[in-house]
Amino acid sequence: MEIEEKNLQELQEKLILLYKFVSQEKLYEKFFFEDSNLVRPYKYKNKLIEELVDMDDSVDFLKTCIMEVEELKGTKRDEEISFIDILEEQDTEVLFRKYGLENLEDVQDLDLSDLLEYF
Repeated sequence: MEIEEKNLQELQEKLILLYKFVSQEKLYEKFFFEDSNLVRPYKYKNKLIEELVDMDDSVDFLKTCIMEVEELKGTKRDEEISFIDILEEQDTEVLFRKYGLENLEDVQDLDLSDLLEYF
């Protein structure tokens, strides 16, 4: 399946926002619930996000997806790019404005249906 560069960029940006949200939620759960019998007392608005947060290796899965999209983009670089480089290239505040988000919590309101087409 051939994907336009514009769509690849949008896909990668949404994956980055998802990655940041899910990794934040995983840290939150680890800090507050790891050594207790308590479970997260709330559900997420978005079913995909709910599944990603519940998945054991979701952070690694999202990292892999982001790296694979970078590969698909085929951007010619003098040196190999790392995951951290990709994250640093994306200004979260710019992405918030682009997708109409106030903060990272609003990622739950992001239209992720286009992501599901590719997975």
